Amino acid sequence: MNQFLATLGLMPSNLVPRMNKGGTIEPFPGVKITQVHADHSSEMILKDASGKDASYPAGEPVGLIIELENGFKTYHMGDTGLFGDMNFGRRIVQA
Repeated sequence: MNQFLATLGLMPSNLVPRMNKGGTIEPFPGVKITQVHADHSSEMILKDASGKDASYPAGEPVGLIIELENGFKTYHMGDTGLFGDMNFGRRIVQA
């Protein structure tokens, strides 16, 4: 999705991190973000040339594991549905 937004000129290329599932970036010293599998739809609504809303694919859905400088990790699952890979040996709580 990031590359699509850059191609459309909606995001500057220097703000478009290139990564895939399983990939990790370090946007700030000591902070790591890793993309992982997710199950949900992925689309974005943009205005087309006529000014009408149009639906575009927004890339494969992903979750994010965010690791802070102190080693604390959190999993941002977005709006994904629960699936078996989420069983980390702990009770799963969905808000």
